[in-house]
Amino acid sequence: MLVVNRSPDRRLFLQTSLQGRCRVATASTGAEGAMHLRRCSPQALVAGRASGRAAREVLEADLQGPEAPATLTLWVTHPSPEWADAALRHPFTRADLLQAVAHLLSGGTSSPDNEQAGTDASPDRSPPRR
Repeated sequence: MLVVNRSPDRRLFLQTSLQGRCRVATASTGAEGAMHLRRCSPQALVAGRASGRAAREVLEADLQGPEAPATLTLWVTHPSPEWADAALRHPFTRADLLQAVAHLLSGGTSSPDNEQAGTDASPDRSPPRR
């Protein structure tokens, strides 16, 4: 599992929440996350806020194609990008995170749509924002 988030505290929370269930690598930027994706093939990616538009574009480019890991995005105000398989809206609990990751790792990419905070583990189907 690869966790990408620019906040050290959030990376630590995600890492400690997930490490009992799988091996976890972390990255603080989209570019660093893309390097991890090229070196190893994680089963899944949990992507929070990455720094800079260019870094996000680098990460997004590496998530295209058949070898891309299942991807869960974490968001506050913007829905997940179309390259994500599922999304989890802030604020969420550790239990919400573990449930969303378990669903993602089991191959599930859809669940009932629910806009409540912390419970949207479904793919985002809204049009891209400009």
